[in-house]
Amino acid sequence: LIAGTNVYVNNIVAGDGSIDTLMVVAKGTKNVTSVVDTNQVGQGSVTPVSTPSGYINIQSTTIVAAEFELRALRDIFVKTTNNLTLNGFVGGLEGFNKAVNITIDTGSATLTVPSGIVSASGELTLRAGSISSSSGAIFIANHIDAQASGAILLNTLTATLDATSSGSGAIRIN
Repeated sequence: LIAGTNVYVNNIVAGDGSIDTLMVVAKGTKNVTSVVDTNQVGQGSVTPVSTPSGYINIQSTTIVAAEFELRALRDIFVKTTNNLTLNGFVGGLEGFNKAVNITIDTGSATLTVPSGIVSASGELTLRAGSISSSSGAIFIANHIDAQASGAILLNTLTATLDATSSGSGAIRIN
């Protein structure tokens, strides 16, 4: 999925249960125009409003892909309620450029990043039951906020970091 504006995805379904490469790109080359009802009565005063684009929003109960390539000019939001294994790149439009803000939320399920780069120039927010990454994975942002109910293992490149485990499990930051 490649769009000049935003990309919104709700409930990804693959026939065999797996996607080889999930590529989503929100270029943000065009503004999105919507109409605002300024008098809130549904008629009369409506004003067109143009807003910047370049956002990815993926919400699915399950996201299974061998490789991810999620690229946006601005923010990336991923929410699932099942375990998520992320290999690949999550960040800006080209090369290793950064998105602005990234949120990955698996609720009480596990977030695993065996190999990949997750790169934001602003805030990188991680929410999961547990978070693990291998030596082939790195989380890059100005600020990283990681919260889990279990263990957290992150390889990071960041100016500041908040890591909280509300249950049992070690927090290890490299």
